[in-house]
Amino acid sequence: MDKDFLIQEILKLLKTENVGRKTISKLFNLSERKASELLAIAKYLLEKETKIQIEDIEEETHKAQKHYLQPKPKIAILSDIHFPFNINLDPILTFLAKYEPDTIILNGDIVDFYEISMFSKDKTINDINIGIEKTIELIKNIRSFYKNTIYYRIGNHEERLIKYLWNNPSFKDYLEFEKLFHAQEYNIKFVYKQDLLFTHNINIFHGNELNLKNVKYAAERLLERFSCNIIIGHFHNKQERVKYKLENGEYIPIGAWVAGCLCQKPLYSAHNTYFSNGFILLEYFDENFFQVKNILVIKDKILV
Repeated sequence: MDKDFLIQEILKLLKTENVGRKTISKLFNLSERKASELLAIAKYLLEKETKIQIEDIEEETHKAQKHYLQPKPKIAILSDIHFPFNINLDPILTFLAKYEPDTIILNGDIVDFYEISMFSKDKTINDINIGIEKTIELIKNIRSFYKNTIYYRIGNHEERLIKYLWNNPSFKDYLEFEKLFHAQEYNIKFVYKQDLLFTHNINIFHGNELNLKNVKYAAERLLERFSCNIIIGHFHNKQERVKYKLENGEYIPIGAWVAGCLCQKPLYSAHNTYFSNGFILLEYFDENFFQVKNILVIKDKILV
């Protein structure tokens, strides 16, 4: 059979169910090596197609916005909780209650949505409702000690749900995250992929929207590509790099910080050895001077 035809047939299968190389091998009478090669191409095409769909959906349902954060003394940034695969968050919430942040940012991939992932492997895991319920529970816990706006940036795992809801009209009433997570009731401001979230001297992204591929050297790649102060999550691995750039005859330090995650090692990335738990505290001394504390969490201990 023609290679392009086979890829298109595998692509159709991937849109309806999760299939592996052994299934492809049997269905099309291929060697497992050939099946693996064609499956990789089909998954790449599906990922590319999904990305375009997400961008089209968000463009249709949401106009790009700029969210400017006042450089308040204490900003807490939590990334990649991946409910229900989270670590114990009680010590972190206790710490934050004592810390009394002025701003809290949930910086993407708060819910995993493993069940509706095209990479899903274990069909017994049904996590959509659990993940949403746990996120609302987290927000309620935060509300017990924090009264200001919660900024919730959409990550690539939230994008899974956007696509799923869009393709299932019976859920159209919940297409907007604002409705699903009771944004008005809990004073949550959602920040979408095309939106900017920033203080006057630091940009904050989830990380997937920047198209970085290198887990080990993500912070270095950020500085090479953007040459500005930037904080992201996404890579589940604490990193930080600082360099100097010449500006108006003066050398100015700029930094890139990658937060650790607040989840266990996901089922589908157990091979990733560059993995650490943690979160970020951004502290301003005045509107121009700040420090970033890239905090590690090890076995319920917060290493400040």
